[in-house]
Amino acid sequence: MDAFRRRRKRSKYVLPLVVLLIAAGGAGWYFLVGSSESQDAPPVSAADPAYVTAETPAEPVSPVSEPEVQPIAEQAVEAPAQAEQPQQPAIAEPPTPAEQVPPVVAEAQEQTPAPAPALPINFDPGTAMAEAQKLMNSGDLVAAREALNPAIASAQLPESELKLAMQLQEQINETLVFSPRIVPADKWVDSYVLKPGDILQRIAPRYSITPGLIQRINNIPDPRRIRAGQTIKVINGPFHAVVTKSAFKMDIYLGAPGGEGSVYVCTLPVGLGMDDSTPVGTWQVEPGKKLTNPKYYSPRGEGVIEPDDPTNPLGEFWIGLVGIEGEAVGKTSYGIHGTIEPETIGKMASLGCIRMLHDDVALVFDLLVEGKSTVVVKP
Repeated sequence: MDAFRRRRKRSKYVLPLVVLLIAAGGAGWYFLVGSSESQDAPPVSAADPAYVTAETPAEPVSPVSEPEVQPIAEQAVEAPAQAEQPQQPAIAEPPTPAEQVPPVVAEAQEQTPAPAPALPINFDPGTAMAEAQKLMNSGDLVAAREALNPAIASAQLPESELKLAMQLQEQINETLVFSPRIVPADKWVDSYVLKPGDILQRIAPRYSITPGLIQRINNIPDPRRIRAGQTIKVINGPFHAVVTKSAFKMDIYLGAPGGEGSVYVCTLPVGLGMDDSTPVGTWQVEPGKKLTNPKYYSPRGEGVIEPDDPTNPLGEFWIGLVGIEGEAVGKTSYGIHGTIEPETIGKMASLGCIRMLHDDVALVFDLLVEGKSTVVVKP
């Protein structure tokens, strides 16, 4: 009996001890696992992009977005390599305003004579002139000029045929260029309705022509008497000139002289420098150097000869030139002028300038524009 009581008394302490041990073990296991997880997992806050509240639908997180970002990064790296492949020509970006060519140089490049266009295959100059004559007779002067002009600009016709074609086109231009008549189909011509306060000096620069040309082709004797509402004819300039030294002639063109897209206008005779002293190359009409009734400052010690003096060798017009290409580069004091010795036209008789008859230089004075028109001198 005593032994039973002693065993019962011991069992009374064993059960609580077992429970205590189990509880202690569980607490220790929880502490170890919880501590490990808290060290491996980063803290999560509402500021974290991957944080999702119970009210917010889940957004795709990095494992989903990363495969989408990677191909984009690869394309960005590969794109330049594709652009460098030989079969893909590089395309230059347009220059910024600061990189653009200075206006004077750009103008000189722009006005350099363009290469002459080739004649059409099986071109027959006789047929072209016959067609032009037929169109002239029908009154279609623009089409007639278009039939002749490619052959003239090409300079590939026999000399005799070229002269005939140029003479025929000069006749056409007497109406299309130098008369008040406005032909709507002519791309080189526009009409302009005068507004109150208009003056020819302001209208002419808009079309790269001179006020004198507007007066000439519209038969305006006094530019102060133009009236608002009046329609006048204007030309889309500028005009250019080509001097051929061997032929002692000056050809006038609209557009790049002698090149594709240009229009031959007329031919005028000239005199040139003695001993072949007129430099070949490209000249530009110098700003501020077109003068009427110029003074003559003789380089031969003759002093100054006043305007309107019958001994003034320049006549009544001076068109100053400055060299911009070829042998003409950097040369000044050359020009186009009249003469008091008409017998020297067609000869080498000047000190290097280009001489012209009075009426011819008056026309050229009205055609060429300062800073825009060029004069190409060829051998």
